[in-house]
Order: sequence, then structure tokens, then C-alpha cells
Amino acid sequence: MPYDTLGGADRAMALALGRDGAGANRAIARLAHELSLRVDTSFAVTPAWREQLRRELAREHVTVDSVQWAAASTWVNQLLEQRVATFAFGPGEARRRALAYDRQYQVADSLLRAATTARDLVFRVGATAATKGGA
Repeated sequence: MPYDTLGGADRAMALALGRDGAGANRAIARLAHELSLRVDTSFAVTPAWREQLRRELAREHVTVDSVQWAAASTWVNQLLEQRVATFAFGPGEARRRALAYDRQYQVADSLLRAATTARDLVFRVGATAATKGGA
């Protein structure tokens, strides 16, 4: 199973926000805190929230390219979701929600749920690694 690393548009957006780190962090924290005051545990990031974040970034003089912003929308959603969840419900809930995007966790969880014994688990993991060309 390959590691989850940012690539492509997501990586470019992370680097762009990182260049103006303090301003970007202020904008994200300000919006996430504001949003956290009116969500419940079933919240989902909306395109309107993403646009609101873009306006907050502009207020902090953090410029983002429109094409790049659209291409990285999934990553921006995850970033915003994590910050809102942390403010609203604490780091435990934020970590729990992050598991939905963690491929290694999802594969491990599916293997554990499908196995009926420890022996079965070992053989499932071995078979999965063999079909993927290695561990």
C-alpha cells in the first residue's frame, strides 16, 4: 500500500498556502472557528464554505490561483473539515473524521473486518500484498 502523500494540485495548493503561512493560518482558523459555532457532528464542507475561505484568504492578502483552487477543492475541503471539527468537537473527533481519507487505515480495517481468525488475516494480507506487487 503506497503512502498517502500530496501530489499534483493538492501539493501545489499546500505549497501556495505555505508561502503565506501565517496569513493563511489566520484565515483558516478564523473561518473554522466561526463555522464551528453552528455545526453538529454530521456537518459536511460545502462549496460556499470553500468560497468563504477564499475570501478570508484574500483578506489576509493570500492570493490563490482560481484554476489551482478548483483543482485542489477536495484537499481544501479536508483541510477545512479538520479545522472545523477540531474547534467544534476537539482533536479526537477531527482524527476520527480524518480516517475517511486514510487509505492505509481503510485497507487495514477492511482486512481486519473480513478476517475470521488471526490465521485468516495473515493469509489475506499476504494475498493482498502479492496481488499489489509487494507490501
